[in-house]
Amino acid sequence: MDLALNRPAWFPAARRFNDAIGHCSNYPLAYVYGTFLAMSGHILGRGTSIRYATPLYPNHYICLVGPSALTHKSTALGLGLESLGDTLAGMYPLRSLTTRQGLLLALQNNGGTGLAVLDELASLILKRQDFASDLIAAIVELYTCPSVTGTYTRYNPIQVERVFLTILSGSTTEWLRQGLTATHMMAGFGNRMTFILGDPRKAQSWPQPPLFNNLSWEPLWKYHAILRLSEDAKVVWHDFYSKFDAQQRTTPPFLRVLRERIPEKILKAAMVMSAWRNVGMVDGDL
Repeated sequence: MDLALNRPAWFPAARRFNDAIGHCSNYPLAYVYGTFLAMSGHILGRGTSIRYATPLYPNHYICLVGPSALTHKSTALGLGLESLGDTLAGMYPLRSLTTRQGLLLALQNNGGTGLAVLDELASLILKRQDFASDLIAAIVELYTCPSVTGTYTRYNPIQVERVFLTILSGSTTEWLRQGLTATHMMAGFGNRMTFILGDPRKAQSWPQPPLFNNLSWEPLWKYHAILRLSEDAKVVWHDFYSKFDAQQRTTPPFLRVLRERIPEKILKAAMVMSAWRNVGMVDGDL
């Protein structure tokens, strides 16, 4: 199934993004939404957060999953980046991640912020085993956007402050099965990644051009806020979390670990929704 347009997730800004690129190919609508969510969160950066024990930021690790050539994952990613226009030049997308040191250097050179755009996520895992394990450990660590991190070696130490990493990627199910191990999934990589699947729509013989005229990311660049739950939202959250926690206690260990960060991901998505709704405010309620 796919994320049909009648679902509540398609709030006005997300619909505008879909109006811009949704018609261009037959990729699932869920891909459009996942790309929009990751890009919106990345633009917001560390300037937007919510206190969830520790500060929670709106960065996402997204992976579009589907058969090669049938769902056009790379097309969805490419059009998402193209929608940024001239502002893309200042974002320095990272097209390849090889080692922990390389990732940290790229973040350091861009003020702590990085947008990794990977056509094949499994390429991270299928590198030489020693490099891959070090890189995966770094990706797991950076998901929480630490205030400072680095490699504190004797020679050429690297220190990065105000980290904010977003991953926007694609993969086939076959590559993921070949590369991802139970260790990766249980060690935190699996529950930080959001794997997005959906049914491809009717194939198009000739791709349609995007319509970027009515799409603007400018409001989000100016938005900064420390968000909080309204009293009504706290009631809804308490009901959801109580049920989620009860389910977790009866879920087998492997699935329990994979589901662990669902509440955080909901809040990250809520921050994006709230930011688009509250553009122009200093602080706001979810």
